[in-house]
Amino acid sequence: MSMRTDITKRKELEAQILQASKMAALGEMAAGVAHEINNPLAILTMTLEQMNVATNAANTQSPDLKKFISRMQKTSERIDGIVKGLKTFARDGADQPKTIANIHQLIEETLLLCKEKFSTHGVKLTVEKDDIPNDLCLPCNSIQITQVLINLLNNAFDAIQGFEEKWIRLCLEVDTENLNIIVTDCGHGIPKEIINKIMEPFFTTKKLGCGTGLGLSISRGIVAAHQGHFFANENCKNTQFILRLPLRIVDVTAEVTVESQTRTG
Repeated sequence: MSMRTDITKRKELEAQILQASKMAALGEMAAGVAHEINNPLAILTMTLEQMNVATNAANTQSPDLKKFISRMQKTSERIDGIVKGLKTFARDGADQPKTIANIHQLIEETLLLCKEKFSTHGVKLTVEKDDIPNDLCLPCNSIQITQVLINLLNNAFDAIQGFEEKWIRLCLEVDTENLNIIVTDCGHGIPKEIINKIMEPFFTTKKLGCGTGLGLSISRGIVAAHQGHFFANENCKNTQFILRLPLRIVDVTAEVTVESQTRTG
């Protein structure tokens, strides 16, 4: 073995150790964040339940008040799901349950979380999913997939603030094996010198205090746990990320295949 080969292998090993250390630190951080959020979330949830009971007891006829309480309860439930996702990530994510989620519903619920902000700041958000059957479903943890999409959309939103004409496009494509969720923005792509670094934990191109560098690395972990692929498209003239998810999940340990339902009837 030559000295050059030995040095190369040593550097590769050091890089692997560094990556493992970063992921361990990321797991500890996720567990800490989940713990800190849990207590105020429990208080919020309890308060909303008391408000709901009080409103019903007083026979309040205000439909707007009931609508607001219901919306807040759904939001707290979503936060609770995200916290559980953080706890799972702090472990290894292997035991996170997957269900059969309708693609259209998942996308609509995701867009509800960012549509208003985009519109307020003059960002044109378009969605292309006309060729996707209304009953197409995907075996996934919908909370986690929503996390990935929100991260991509928010990253795109932050990156294009300096553009005069701001737009983001979300496109869904499906074949016999995969669903591709493609997020493209009006940016000029990712520089070649950093494209291999952007998925690393704590790497960020944002200004100090504006980003943690964790979003893409967490997203990659979530997609990997779904047996999918998550990558930046180097061949697109704009900035584009592709989330490729299989329409079936193979349980390797049980040696069985769980197929998604493409027809609800």
